[in-house]
Amino acid sequence: MTLSHVISLILLSHEGMFAKACRILVSSGLAPNNEDTWKLIRVKHPEGPRPIIPKTTSAQSISLNDNFDVYNILKSFPKGTAAGPSGLRVQHLLDAASIPLPTTIGSLLRRVVNLLVSRKVPQEVSLFMAGGSLTALSKLKPGCAPDIRPIAVGEVLRRLTGKCLCAVLKQRVIDFFEPIQFGVACPMGSEKVIHGIRACVEKFWNDRDFSVMKVDFKNAFNLVSRDAVLQECVQQGDPLGPFLFALVLHHKVAGAIKEDTECSQLLYQAWYLDDGILAGKKSSIRRSLSLIQELGPPLGLYVNISKCELYCPGDTPTFPSELKVSNLPHFEILGCPIGDYIYCANFIASKRLQARKLLLQLKDVAATDPQVALTLLRLCGSFCRLSYLARSTPTDLVLEAFKLFDDDIHHCFMDCIGFATSDEAWCQVQLGLNSGGLGLRSLSLHSSAAYIASVCSSGVVDSEDIHLTNAIDHFNSHVSPIEKLSVNSIISSPVSQKLLSSKVNDHCFQDLFDRSSPANKARLLSVSAPHATSWLSVIPSTSQGLHLDPIEFRVAVKWWLGLDTSQGSQCAFCPAHSLDPLGYHALTCKCGGDVVLRHNALRDTLVHFLHRAHASVQVEVGAGLFPDHSQSRPADILLQNWNLGRPVALDITVVSPLNPSTFAEAGATFGAVLEATESRKHQANDEKCSALGWVSTPLAVDSYGAWGKEATLFLAQVAARLAIHKSLPKSQASFDLFSNLSICLIRANARAILRRV
Repeated sequence: MTLSHVISLILLSHEGMFAKACRILVSSGLAPNNEDTWKLIRVKHPEGPRPIIPKTTSAQSISLNDNFDVYNILKSFPKGTAAGPSGLRVQHLLDAASIPLPTTIGSLLRRVVNLLVSRKVPQEVSLFMAGGSLTALSKLKPGCAPDIRPIAVGEVLRRLTGKCLCAVLKQRVIDFFEPIQFGVACPMGSEKVIHGIRACVEKFWNDRDFSVMKVDFKNAFNLVSRDAVLQECVQQGDPLGPFLFALVLHHKVAGAIKEDTECSQLLYQAWYLDDGILAGKKSSIRRSLSLIQELGPPLGLYVNISKCELYCPGDTPTFPSELKVSNLPHFEILGCPIGDYIYCANFIASKRLQARKLLLQLKDVAATDPQVALTLLRLCGSFCRLSYLARSTPTDLVLEAFKLFDDDIHHCFMDCIGFATSDEAWCQVQLGLNSGGLGLRSLSLHSSAAYIASVCSSGVVDSEDIHLTNAIDHFNSHVSPIEKLSVNSIISSPVSQKLLSSKVNDHCFQDLFDRSSPANKARLLSVSAPHATSWLSVIPSTSQGLHLDPIEFRVAVKWWLGLDTSQGSQCAFCPAHSLDPLGYHALTCKCGGDVVLRHNALRDTLVHFLHRAHASVQVEVGAGLFPDHSQSRPADILLQNWNLGRPVALDITVVSPLNPSTFAEAGATFGAVLEATESRKHQANDEKCSALGWVSTPLAVDSYGAWGKEATLFLAQVAARLAIHKSLPKSQASFDLFSNLSICLIRANARAILRRV
């Protein structure tokens, strides 16, 4: 990967565009601008006659009412969504919403959407509105000739219209397409097809008259007749672009197969847009293929017979000779393997090889920016990379292959961070962020949770399914006894992957906690506290001050995982003291000024957010105001008129849960050290503050970022006021506040450790 690619990837990550950044890692780039590319474009996007627009229609008209929130639909576009030919971007419209206007941007967009839906757009404009910009990407496969992947990007306003109408017509579309078309308005439709066809194959494969056929069309989306599309659209009263192809196929082809008497022995028919899968008696499969070949061409749907596949345990003399035929029940459908243990394991191995390309590229990124590399590994390269296969493939068939993928992630993590991990540290890495981990969930540990949840959502739960039983056994071996499942329990009460994975995660945390030393127990309770891992979930933006220097980030991760940061050396500022492995001395050493620097950095960060929340702020107040001429300053920050009109004196203090005199208590009860610190601060400051008419509020935080109760309550109030004054969702304001404080704290800790090694 070139330096320019690394720079582009890092800049995209700094803007939070992680999916685009990952595409840079695995992309083959743009196709060359030459005649060969243009020939391929013309083949894949052939010119056709302009469709005839029906002049009249009996279809029910559709419009958005005044209560429909177009702005929320606009916000649902992925961040960094590309512009169409005009250059108008979603971000332009979102930015316009922040400008005070007599009419809200949502109301204006609703009028535009209704205009587009009403078919009153002038033809001269509609030609551009229905067009798109076309980009040819290189499509390289080992052993295959170079090809292209054309990407068409339509106008934002037309895409917004489609999204709005999707929301309006969702239930009608579901009712129309069920139970044959799973590619439209059907959440997890591909998984439902996979579970359905697997159950069918395993049940009937011993019947020699049984067969399965995968149907493939030639360039279906680009060759389908636009006249047929418009006709179907008008008859159904549905002008939505994403549904048009499925409407034609469903009404004219899939529906005909369903109604044909000669197809009565078809046991299974499912379509995912243009990908079809048929299963049943050979005679019904042959008749279905004949119907598709007969009804398809007038609609622009041409069967690519050489790419269709037939799987049958018996003879197949009456099928076309061009068909790919196999006598084994081993095939891929919608990116998932159907077959035995060896076939599925080999399939996962091939996906591992593809994923390793991204992992190897991340090593190059980590050399420049390990924070970006670890963020991309968590969001795009680890569990999520093969989570679809974990949900759709039986756990017992792929568990060992998934363990090898976990090893790949482990090696990639160590390469990115630059140090080896102990078994305990790697267990922590695999925990979720809410449990103090780094979010690199183990695919092998969580695969059964994913598969069970997928089977539940598909509605194909069979109490005699051996794969489901094995997945439940695997899940039960990684959770506490009270969380164990049975087939009957998930039939009566379906479960989600998030819920099941959280139970696995909680068990792993408890297991790690139980076998840790008292000091590490205190550390684990702190790192798993609310908001403690905010520094790991931020967008690593330099402009917003959320980016850590590479060496600071590496030492912060090492310290966070409880690995030795001391290198066996003495403290550089007080040589009489040896540095301890968990960094307690480095973060509490009074020499060198790091304790003060950390305190002031937290204070200044909080002051910045208080100013944004329109608070009246004074810093370091109190010296010389007391009758005894004490120079103590009980107010690091003084807020006027905050608590029912009374000033509030904030006293920020950072404590360590690893203090040898208290870590046993800190490891037994979360927050014990913070509560003691708050109590101590009240004893020291309440009387002084009361004499001045102030309300004393200690803001205690431990060195890992766990906040005390009073601090958490106060910061929630700041976030609420910030949300009001900056027109932000309260959750976003809270995340911004805690993230900045967390990054500030971790940066100061890392610098303190580095200065002493």
